[in-house]
Amino acid sequence: MQTGVYREPGRAAPLDEVELKVSVLQKPMPPVWYGVHSPESATRAANNRWQTVSLDAADEARDCSQAYRAALPKGEGEDLLLGLGRFIVVAETDAKAHEIASRAYPYWHKAFTHLARKLGSTARHPRPDTWEALHGQGKGVAGAPATVAAFLRDQLNVSECNYLVGQFAFGDQSLSELTTSLELFRTEVWPKLM
Repeated sequence: MQTGVYREPGRAAPLDEVELKVSVLQKPMPPVWYGVHSPESATRAANNRWQTVSLDAADEARDCSQAYRAALPKGEGEDLLLGLGRFIVVAETDAKAHEIASRAYPYWHKAFTHLARKLGSTARHPRPDTWEALHGQGKGVAGAPATVAAFLRDQLNVSECNYLVGQFAFGDQSLSELTTSLELFRTEVWPKLM
């Protein structure tokens, strides 16, 4: 039997006697993807043979990748994935992609932070509220295929991650903008990352 806690601003009310009957459909169980923000969390993931995803800057993600690999016994974990998450917009030109991302990202950020703001709290690992600031931290890229491919190749090399987790759909992007971005990524960016 599982118990949980519902938190309201200023108080916590325990939920005792709540039984969760949820079975996993995939056998064996799907792999765990564990978010890492520190070498300690990466070591915890390695000890459990969990795959990881980092949304941090490439040099911070590298610290986690190195700690993860150092915690594995020699010769183990070659098949485990160390993911690097990035917001991605691909368009025909750098200017068009930047215009889409700069317009769409604030809508996403407002929705993403809505509950925390309503409850008077902040995220433990906050994200900047503008596309320019996010890109400045290296956590998002918007550009023509060659620009995006070069940026992502560098990010994967610096971070020592071996898997890319792309966040393509965010904010107020139109269906046409999103499908164009995905198609350009599939045909012109991804082959350059392989």
